[in-house]
Amino acid sequence: MVAARLMMDVVERANQKRLTLLSHEEIELARAEAARKAEEDRKVEEEKIVQETQRIREESKRINRLEAERLEAERLVLETPVLADLEKFFVPSAEFVGSSSDKGKAPMDLVMEDKLRVLEDAIGTQRSDHQQLAGKVDNLDTKVDGLHVKFDKILALLSSSKP
Repeated sequence: MVAARLMMDVVERANQKRLTLLSHEEIELARAEAARKAEEDRKVEEEKIVQETQRIREESKRINRLEAERLEAERLVLETPVLADLEKFFVPSAEFVGSSSDKGKAPMDLVMEDKLRVLEDAIGTQRSDHQQLAGKVDNLDTKVDGLHVKFDKILALLSSSKP
């Protein structure tokens, strides 16, 4: 009787495709749930990375725009005094009376000569400052381009890892 009962139990487990005392269905459900949870977590993490990458790109664009505005403002600040000084040298056409053949032949006033030297020095200083700023801008552009390349690699990596 015990042997028959044991035999019936084995046949019943075989019908359920369960030859052990452990329930494989529970294990499979737990595995499926863990896999689903891991996939959801991976998708959430990928979304966070994409959002952070987009935020960094926008921040980079904003920094570039602000840097360009700052450089333009500096350029205007440097040019304003020079332009104001240059306006002193312009002679209105109504005041200019004389032939064009005498133009530039009269000796220059010493005060005007000094002002002209000061303006030339200011222009030279501006040029050197401009060259330094241009070098800094080129350096920043190189760094930003490097960041863009890194972001593109991250995005490519993320897009290639998606099933």
